[in-house]
Amino acid sequence: MLTHEQLTDFSRRGWVIQEGVFDDDFMDACRVAMDELTATQPADSKGGDLVINFGLINHQQIFRDCFLHPTIIEGCRQLMGTELRHRFTWMVIKEPHSERHIDRQALMDIDKLAWHRDMRPKWGTFVDDDDPSLANCILINCMVPVTDIGPDDGGTMVLEGSHKLEGAGISELRQCPVAQIEAPRGSVVYFPETLMHTAVPILSEKKRYVMFYAFVPPWFEVWHGGEVPKGIVESYDDMTLRRIIGGDERWGYNGQSPTGLGG
Repeated sequence: MLTHEQLTDFSRRGWVIQEGVFDDDFMDACRVAMDELTATQPADSKGGDLVINFGLINHQQIFRDCFLHPTIIEGCRQLMGTELRHRFTWMVIKEPHSERHIDRQALMDIDKLAWHRDMRPKWGTFVDDDDPSLANCILINCMVPVTDIGPDDGGTMVLEGSHKLEGAGISELRQCPVAQIEAPRGSVVYFPETLMHTAVPILSEKKRYVMFYAFVPPWFEVWHGGEVPKGIVESYDDMTLRRIIGGDERWGYNGQSPTGLGG
């Protein structure tokens, strides 16, 4: 469970880290599984320095174990203020940038990075029901670093506080502090899609392995192409987990009306 201090930190900055969620043995097993996946499945997206595979939980059980880990589920419930359903999952394996020894400054020019977010703050950031000093966000990404992310290891860069501010890009959000996320392997970094963020090149000599697990409220649809096969969904006897991974609780919010009044 996230502490009140962590929830406050998330509300102010738009992201928060929870360390020590997974041990080294589990991360080692995840890394092996990621390598096996890239060796047997075509990449969904491939660039000069990275490979991305979508639908992570549709493959090995270890990815589903990570996705449905009680710490992640509880943390997302706290940050969203709702029950959950699966939105999308993916993994990224990224190599050091080929030009890292030529012009590091140019590679890290914040005005040339691919800043983006999938949801405007007006649609996805709200005041918490019980504590008006806290924020809830309805599309949460859980980033699980399988390898340590240090200062030059290509950690996601964010505009802190942008989850509460309208603006189409960094040029309209200059007032937001720029931060690059660093995190030890086995931690979970939570950030919403209302937070402006970008990938950055790896300037160190380290290959980076990262998994992403994204959640939305039950009344949202899964991202296109992310549907989980029926056989996987029905392999879970726990109906709460089945609803999260399969999204069968479509009507998660039934509106508000005085008790006893009919339609």
